[in-house]
Amino acid sequence: MQVESDTSKPTPIDTIPTAVRRRNVISFLILGLCNNYVLVLMLSGAQDLLAKDDPAALAARQNHSDHCLEDLNARHCTKTSTGLVLICNILGSLTIKAIGPFFIHRVPYGVRLLVVCSAQTSAIFLAALAPNVPLTLVGVLVASFAAGLGEMSLLSLASHFPRSTILGWSSGTGLAGLAGSLIYAVLTDVRLLAFSSSTALLLNLAFPVIYFITYFVVLVYPSTVKKACLFSPSSWFDFKKSSKVSPNYQKQINEPNTQKINKMEIFKGVSKFYLSIFIIYFSQYFINQGLLELTLFDCTRAFGMGPAAMYRYYQVLYQTGVFISRSSLPFFSLNLCMILSLPWMQVSYSLRCTQSSISPALC
Repeated sequence: MQVESDTSKPTPIDTIPTAVRRRNVISFLILGLCNNYVLVLMLSGAQDLLAKDDPAALAARQNHSDHCLEDLNARHCTKTSTGLVLICNILGSLTIKAIGPFFIHRVPYGVRLLVVCSAQTSAIFLAALAPNVPLTLVGVLVASFAAGLGEMSLLSLASHFPRSTILGWSSGTGLAGLAGSLIYAVLTDVRLLAFSSSTALLLNLAFPVIYFITYFVVLVYPSTVKKACLFSPSSWFDFKKSSKVSPNYQKQINEPNTQKINKMEIFKGVSKFYLSIFIIYFSQYFINQGLLELTLFDCTRAFGMGPAAMYRYYQVLYQTGVFISRSSLPFFSLNLCMILSLPWMQVSYSLRCTQSSISPALC
């Protein structure tokens, strides 16, 4: 079985048939969906994963006793914050993205995606079946590693395709959040399907399979992509420096004045966005994994949901916004003033949510 096929001459991007372009855009949308889907499951089920070491919380979930709250005067706290799951959800991805650039270009894309799909499957089994929290968090780390490796590999692979594939990828990653959070919430809602968190996770093992099929069957590769043969281990790692480059990159280096661009000037030009991005993400995760589990409502305002269900549907609302924002690129863009105002809007919202988590008020 050959992972990818080869031809003698690269296929220019401009000559790719329209049907193939559309097929590849859809493929990248599905790849983006599957790449981030398992991570979203871990975040959506963070409270359930951490309940394994809390007998009272675990018993409540197993007995489907997540009832709405009549009285908000008593605090409903957990031993461990869901921020612990977030940390593990970041560390695995951060690690591979930090060390990957030193060697990952020597590993063919097909081999990388085999590792990603295998890691995702292992992560789901670990998170679902682990008897304690530490081993469960190992599963979260493995899922994060898989998502990080998949992201850096597929974004690199996208340089071999028309730019429209990036739009498919972006929408797919946004859709992963919406689909993952909604499916998990519906599966575990005591008023709907009422599956346990372990069963809900195991039911999502289909997504690594879809990931595998999309990459190896649906996606149409250009000949510039590195090849590997499944039954030839020597092709799994390239010890020689590859001379092939993507058509997009080749076009850029052939343009006049490209080599005259000072990289330091580029760095200075985008540096004003670094602090803004940091503030946005810090506030975002502070709200999502720090405050939302403490933001509770009584029966009259919670639509009959208990604390666990509220947290899961908070994730659905959050991921809906992510999907809308990531799919908005073809329709409109923000000017510099609007972009730089976003961090302070996020900070003000985090302050409002802090107040709401302390006292029963709308966030």
